[in-house]
Amino acid sequence: MTSAKWELAAALVLAAALVALGAAFGAAKTDKADARRSTFNDSRGGLHALHLILDECGANPRRVMSPISAADPADRTLVLAQPSVPVTKREVAQLVAWVDAGGRLVIVGGGAQVGSFESSTRALLDAFGLVQEPIVRLAGDQLRIEDERLRADLRLIDWPAEWAVAPDHRQTPPAELVPLVTTDGRCLVGRIARGDAGGEVVVVGDARLLDNASLAKEDNAVLALRLLTGRATIAFDEFHQGFRDGGGEDHLAGVLAAMLTGTWPGRAVLLVALAGGVFLAGAVFRFGAPEPDALPPRRALAEHAEALGRILETAGARVEALRILAAGAVRVVGPRAGISAALGPAEFANRLRATHAPGADELAHAIERATTARAMRDSGLLTAAADLAAAKRRYLHGGR
Repeated sequence: MTSAKWELAAALVLAAALVALGAAFGAAKTDKADARRSTFNDSRGGLHALHLILDECGANPRRVMSPISAADPADRTLVLAQPSVPVTKREVAQLVAWVDAGGRLVIVGGGAQVGSFESSTRALLDAFGLVQEPIVRLAGDQLRIEDERLRADLRLIDWPAEWAVAPDHRQTPPAELVPLVTTDGRCLVGRIARGDAGGEVVVVGDARLLDNASLAKEDNAVLALRLLTGRATIAFDEFHQGFRDGGGEDHLAGVLAAMLTGTWPGRAVLLVALAGGVFLAGAVFRFGAPEPDALPPRRALAEHAEALGRILETAGARVEALRILAAGAVRVVGPRAGISAALGPAEFANRLRATHAPGADELAHAIERATTARAMRDSGLLTAAADLAAAKRRYLHGGR
């Protein structure tokens, strides 16, 4: 077995041993429910069911993977549901400007995220002059639909809301919040009109009205659809749930990278790749020096002759053309006749005659005529060239 095969076998054995160790002692990742209010999320708190219902109803739902800007189209409803990624001050300003330009924003609030002390929607609510307040629901408390359009044909809403919204009276003047859904005088869903272009902000105090676990209960889905619809398009902000246009930890590249480093089959693939790299690193020294670059292809002799003929024709150099043809005949015939091609045309012709070979005298005469010619017409050039070619052919190959 060659050394290269031994190296490959050793690399594969090492990879197999490391894979076995990884399988035996590698820490398995624990599956945790995704708590984000995302339309990609099928867990209890996700909004995937809402997205599917909107799609079936022809509401044209979309997912937005980049932060909104004031220049974006305002003919749509943007749903920002309990963002898991903080909304920056600049993004808040962009959202406010977009709403003032005629956009419709639905803010879905709720309690603080795990590991945080305040709601992720606080910055947005502050920008619109609102606050979020906890409520305690009593057994006899009933939801009241204040808006007639929302209330039509609704029977029962099963919504265990724990958060309400209210104007922030620390701001002057306080926001003009119009209650849409209330309980015991507390506003669960409210609306604020913004700007002269028809902008609107709808605030849902508690996201549990819209999530997968609650949407199938009673008439929750009907109320949710009526709160969200009203514009040609409904867009869900997934940028602030950790999804990006350019990829991220939740996209294909990120998922594959996490699988490679976080699962033992993925680590096995990395180890095999490492073993292959070690093998190639040892084999690369036997590759030798790189091959030199290929020389550019030579042009055909006929192409060169045609180009030279065109130059001579354009210059009217008939005599020079004949002399070039005679020199070519001397180079070809010289080795055959045993005469040096370096001799002058006259001396070459004399020595060629002295050989008394068949056709030698005719060829010598044609060479002398071509080298001593003076100014001539095209017809004379063609005749002399044809005679030279015929004499060379008869000398080299015989015949007439």
